[in-house]
Amino acid sequence: MSALPQPGPRRFTVDEFHLAGEVGLFKPDERLELIEGEVYGKVSPQGVRDAAAISLASRRLQSLPTRSWSIRPQLPLVLTGTTVLEPDITVVVGEFTDFFARHPERHDVLLVIEVSDSSLTLDRNRKGPLYAASGVQEFWIVNLVDDLVEVYREPYHAADGWRYGRVEILRCQQEVRPLFVPDVPILVSDLLPPKP
Repeated sequence: MSALPQPGPRRFTVDEFHLAGEVGLFKPDERLELIEGEVYGKVSPQGVRDAAAISLASRRLQSLPTRSWSIRPQLPLVLTGTTVLEPDITVVVGEFTDFFARHPERHDVLLVIEVSDSSLTLDRNRKGPLYAASGVQEFWIVNLVDDLVEVYREPYHAADGWRYGRVEILRCQQEVRPLFVPDVPILVSDLLPPKP
């Protein structure tokens, strides 16, 4: 007699995840992400400083010259067939109208930014490797815990999983140059809201 299959978690594909939202299986105000087939709620309600940092980064990126790209704050990004995240900011190739019929995918991405305080461990240890595995060439964490920006570049596959080969920790008086506009410096202080 053969053993019965053991029950396990039901994993979703991106298409199933979106369909579940469309038919009302999730609450309309729920902010959800699909991570390797599993549905997760966003870590915590967005704080005032988080919102300010997202606004600062969006405004600074909007001011950069040459606009063959678009900024997407807190909108879906499809990384794989089982992972769709909502980064705080995604910079993608093309105009916003290019995404009227689909969400951006990993090959569209120029830069992903996560603003982190209570989500810092998740952003570093779970989302960072997912971005690296998907070939995202540049990933920043605006770290509100330590008031600095962590810049991750050069994704590669190590023996224990995906990671970034080049990591820079930049403080307030330093500057970062996005790979897609390397001749334009951004002051780290322009991305960090003041503490209350």
